[in-house]
Amino acid sequence: MALTEQHAKELVSVFEGTKTQLIALSSADCYEALRAVNRGEDRADFPIREDAELSSTKHYYKSMGGGDYDKNLMTAVLMDAFKEGKVSPTVFRLPMVYGPGDHQYANRHGEIIRHIVDKQADLVMNTADQSSLFTYGYVENIAAAVVHSFGLPQTIGQIYNLGEPDVRTKRRWADLYAENAGHHFTYHILPPEAVGGGFAEAPQNFIMDTSKFRNDTGFKEPVSLDEAIKRTYDWAIQHPECLKDVPCHCRDKTPAVLPVLTTATTGPRREAGLSFPVDLNRKLHHH
Repeated sequence: MALTEQHAKELVSVFEGTKTQLIALSSADCYEALRAVNRGEDRADFPIREDAELSSTKHYYKSMGGGDYDKNLMTAVLMDAFKEGKVSPTVFRLPMVYGPGDHQYANRHGEIIRHIVDKQADLVMNTADQSSLFTYGYVENIAAAVVHSFGLPQTIGQIYNLGEPDVRTKRRWADLYAENAGHHFTYHILPPEAVGGGFAEAPQNFIMDTSKFRNDTGFKEPVSLDEAIKRTYDWAIQHPECLKDVPCHCRDKTPAVLPVLTTATTGPRREAGLSFPVDLNRKLHHH
């Protein structure tokens, strides 16, 4: 997998002059709009198309130990080489990928799934988190899209966003997983400062336009949403170790939440029309 500018240059040197189709996997982190979300800013117009502004920072994970990782520089090398007639690349920008075996399994819907596996009915979210909107893609559908592009001349020299055509809030994702497992959640929606999470007060949205690839190739996802959720949940049951590092708010964050609830049901927040369930303290103490 080409992650850096140097990786792309090496690909070009190996395949220059051949008719081999080069498939390069980029990701949504290449867009400046996602960098802004990570900074706690709300400055993008959605959906994000393939010609949207790219990250203004080179090697954008260097401060986090990511070295020379930069999918934009990688893409630029391949596209420049294509214009010069050297190689035949297709670049895919991946969304939030979820599903069995994905290396970020726990970071996608892991918290929701762990609550269900642990039979926890209470699910705590902050006001921004519950309504966050991100483009996701089920891992088998993403793989199918890549395979679908093989040998299609119209995809040569193109950059494509991949992902599901529809987006849904985190709370809606929780409902879908719960329905699949015969579980029921009782939601407790708190102000950001009660739950924490850095830039929780800013909208947490990143929506990609993924229509170009379907329009160009006629691709249709082979795995339905319901089946994707079932397979993702079932994989956690079969591989419990995948959730071992996932925190559970009911256990890990209750001590931090309760003092805020005690003061939040009266005073300025009550006057502002913000209400909280008065029995939440009692409910969460049972877990």
